Amino acid sequence: MAERLSFTEFVDFVLVRLYERDQEDAGARVNISDIAGELREPVPFQWVIDALGVLDRRGWARDWGLDNANVAEITGEGRLYVEGREHQTDVIEQYRERPYNFVFVSGVGHQVAVGTSGNVTQTSISADMRVQALAIVKDMREHLETDASL
Repeated sequence: MAERLSFTEFVDFVLVRLYERDQEDAGARVNISDIAGELREPVPFQWVIDALGVLDRRGWARDWGLDNANVAEITGEGRLYVEGREHQTDVIEQYRERPYNFVFVSGVGHQVAVGTSGNVTQTSISADMRVQALAIVKDMREHLETDASL
């Protein structure tokens, strides 16, 4: 999924990540801004605030009402939504099948997986950085194809 998520898809993504954190640490309180920061394609910050409100009103997550921190905890209703088969989008299924399509993950000396516990560093890159990286790869590929000494 290379394109930017719709707001509805973002809400489903946030909920599945809250679910994962809850599986690792029951009752985990998670900053929604951190979840948004994991995405390969950034979303507007206002979506973080709006998603928290939507999740709270629907009873899928509890807003902890912390000033300047968009912290939520998944509820039983949220767990049922994630575990069920009737989702508003297919993001939950897509994320479970290929999490690397949604988030940028890095690690040192080992393979890193999203949704696992342990020492994992997750870094969000901007669209501009991605364009620059792809341009470098394209330049390298062209040099490999044209330079007989390589």
